[in-house]
Amino acid sequence: MAEKKEKGFLLSSLENFLYYYKWPFLGGIVIFFVVMIAMINFSSVEEPSDASVLAVFARPLTTQEFEFQSRLESVIEDADGNGTKQISTNALYITEGGKSDEDSLAISKFENTIAYAQSDLVLLDGTNLNRFQSKDFLEPLENYVDVSQFDSDSLVYRDGKAVAVKLTNSKLLLDMQFFIDDVYAGIMFVPEEGTPSLETHRKNAAAMLLKLSEKE
Repeated sequence: MAEKKEKGFLLSSLENFLYYYKWPFLGGIVIFFVVMIAMINFSSVEEPSDASVLAVFARPLTTQEFEFQSRLESVIEDADGNGTKQISTNALYITEGGKSDEDSLAISKFENTIAYAQSDLVLLDGTNLNRFQSKDFLEPLENYVDVSQFDSDSLVYRDGKAVAVKLTNSKLLLDMQFFIDDVYAGIMFVPEEGTPSLETHRKNAAAMLLKLSEKE
């Protein structure tokens, strides 16, 4: 009968190590990955911005349609006083049907965003504006801009006050090759009492809205 080959030194050492230290070794691996994930999440946290734009549309935006930061920085103020102007842009895609799992996730994110007022300017297509209008998440425009400068038929009202404006023939959107026809802009409602930084964010939202509403 053939003799069994003796195990190599490395294999034997590995088996002995795992026999005595398997659980501490596995625990160390778990801790390592937890720490790595935490470090990645920490490093990916965005720097505070001077203004934020939330875009809610039925389809993903192209790269050219997503150029809000470079196009709008000139009209905002430095809210955090760090010497630079930064606009953060977030986009959610909720289809016209709004019934898919992806739609449900996006709707949940949107509701969380408006619950904590995590944006300044909100851009929506007509379908999503109608879908969420009952949420009462937009400020009356008259609090920040002169609404008489807009065509009355371009305004969307809630409780008798204009809360959004349709960006028909927006020069900036046309320059961005933005091909969604029914785009509306509004300023997100903030339930907190005003602070200097918050007021600057509101002014920045109004400035971006006015820039976007300039016609070709």
